[in-house]
Amino acid sequence: MQNAVGRSTKPAAYPIESVDNALRLLTLLRNRTDVPAVIAGDGAGPPGFELGPGLGVVEVARQLGIAPSTAHRLLAMLVHHGFAVQDLKRKYHLGPAFSVTPASARSGRDLRAVMRPSLVALSRQLDETVHLMALQGSAVRFVDGIEAAHADRVGTREGMVLPAHNTAGGRALLAQFTKAELESLYSHGLPVVYGPAVSELPELVSKLNAVRRRGYAINDEESERNIVSVAVVLKDTDGVVRGALAVAVRPSRCPNSLIPKIGKALMAEAARMAPDLCDIA
Repeated sequence: MQNAVGRSTKPAAYPIESVDNALRLLTLLRNRTDVPAVIAGDGAGPPGFELGPGLGVVEVARQLGIAPSTAHRLLAMLVHHGFAVQDLKRKYHLGPAFSVTPASARSGRDLRAVMRPSLVALSRQLDETVHLMALQGSAVRFVDGIEAAHADRVGTREGMVLPAHNTAGGRALLAQFTKAELESLYSHGLPVVYGPAVSELPELVSKLNAVRRRGYAINDEESERNIVSVAVVLKDTDGVVRGALAVAVRPSRCPNSLIPKIGKALMAEAARMAPDLCDIA
């Protein structure tokens, strides 16, 4: 016999507590994330992506009947393997591993694996933290990150998901959309976020026009205090968008004269990597 979510009501013959907790946690995440929107969209323009309320460590611990430290370790492992992502409010949601395309049906190489050497090289060249990002509807996911070595570095945001309109990487990606596609994506308005963020679509369109003119996007402490970011879109030689490359810097280390230099370095690396992005899965 099975319950409403397809889980058998009969006890497992050989229960493994850690596996049971992980699977129950995935069920909790599934029930708190708008999975159809993440995977399929509505078929009219870019797919919609609403993160939903998500789950915190304390709530996971309570619902699973485990210690918060155990809940945190379970969530960290799911994030590591792509089964969960964390937003800026420290809430967890289903991750990109839940895809409509099975791994056996994919061809080509993984974006993260292809771009990893570029992240390492750029971080060493600029002595700052570098991120690889991917668009998920109206949100952007931090796919990978390399931290700078100095003490005043920005920590990696790998595994986190933020509203695309409020990040440099997200804007670099959104700048590839037409006005009609943006209107479809934000048919219910821009997500409300804390801080000095863009709040209206016309203002976002204006910023995206500036991104197209410059060739790179800038985020000046809009998504997080004490962080300035510069980002470019990643395209293959056919013009297919594959992701975004971003550098995160503390304002104290980022005079205005540095921003164009970072933008130029990012654009050069994006152009150099274009041929390698053609066979990304």
